[in-house]
Amino acid sequence: MKFSYCKACKQCCRGKGGSYLSVEELRNIFPVSSTILARKVGKLYRLIQIKGKCQFLRGTGCSIKYKPLSCKIYPFLPTKKGWVLRTSCPYWNKFTKEDLRKVKIQFAKRKKDWVSKL
Repeated sequence: MKFSYCKACKQCCRGKGGSYLSVEELRNIFPVSSTILARKVGKLYRLIQIKGKCQFLRGTGCSIKYKPLSCKIYPFLPTKKGWVLRTSCPYWNKFTKEDLRKVKIQFAKRKKDWVSKL
């Protein structure tokens, strides 16, 4: 998913937080053992970062074929109380209600993987 204000700065692949995955996403990305690539956090998994960045970030972008939902909808983050806009994105204040509408549609497609885990 590409947002109108995204400048592809890759800040979403660096810093605090990391990418969260459902069990189903983890199995799709890593059909073999994934304990060295992701750490369990509550009922979800988080990709382990190396030197402050996602281990799958390459010069041109993400090297994961099946991109995790949390990466696709960044800087939006679903929570039990609603949607949060992460300010770690340098363009967080440029996102619109239309962008959030697109995120909600994307999220709805894979909601069953996530909702019970929040």
